[in-house]
Amino acid sequence: GELEGNSFSLAKILGSDGRTLWFNVVGVGGVDQKNLEVVDGDDFRSANPSLDPMWWEDGRGMEMNGRLRTTSPDHQSAVEFEPGTLKAIPVEVVATPGKWPFPPKPEDFLCAGFFTSPNTWLGLHSTAEVEGEFAPKKFVRRVVRQEDAKQMRRFHRGALDAPVDDRYSRILSMESLGNEEYLNAAFLRMDAGSEPLRLGDPDGALLIYTSAPGLNGTAIIARVDTEGRIIWKVDTGIDRFSLSQILPGTNSMAFVGTRPPVPDKVSEPLLVIVENGTGRMVAHSLWQ
Repeated sequence: GELEGNSFSLAKILGSDGRTLWFNVVGVGGVDQKNLEVVDGDDFRSANPSLDPMWWEDGRGMEMNGRLRTTSPDHQSAVEFEPGTLKAIPVEVVATPGKWPFPPKPEDFLCAGFFTSPNTWLGLHSTAEVEGEFAPKKFVRRVVRQEDAKQMRRFHRGALDAPVDDRYSRILSMESLGNEEYLNAAFLRMDAGSEPLRLGDPDGALLIYTSAPGLNGTAIIARVDTEGRIIWKVDTGIDRFSLSQILPGTNSMAFVGTRPPVPDKVSEPLLVIVENGTGRMVAHSLWQ
């Protein structure tokens, strides 16, 4: 767009709705992931001729939660744009005090486990965590943030007492599912207030972990079933500790960061997109 270099200082990728990869570069736009055509204000206007252009021109209230969503400047109304058609649908305003307009951090998308049934928990825990906050007689909530820590974690199945107010349950027992350990492992979720993204056929979820300790550890994405069995895994090539963004979507997850450091060289920045169901991965260099 023949923009000045300093125009990109606040540029960011918003995420994917499964059809379009959305960005904010001096205005909101997108790239259709099938035909690589650019989506811009004219497309929003054609799909919503009677809608005030401020809904797509002011990117400050834009966010991704499976769909492109924007909130009015006065925080009194919000709309979501349907993938593909771009039709605006009024939705309930979600209050996120203290968060907007700051972009979410990668750790906001990490979760410790989830309820596979009302009385069963599948978690990723270290020995210290099982002896501490996830020990028998402790309580576990439906939404538990995972600590971004350099700990070796295993899959654990927890037997739970009857839930209290459908929000948390007392742990009766916690058993390890095998001896395989994963460094800094966590399940992936759509936002800081949700449980892990669930996948079907077979039932399961996605996780992220670090390939190896030290400076060369990369971010591994894997799909797991509810028995803790790995279905597939892919290496993003991104230095886990230089991972700067996780961009969630119901059909695919995107990850932004740099390759592991190489002596006397600048690490290459990458955008990596992983299909949630199949593990198919596409990596794009962000060098121009």
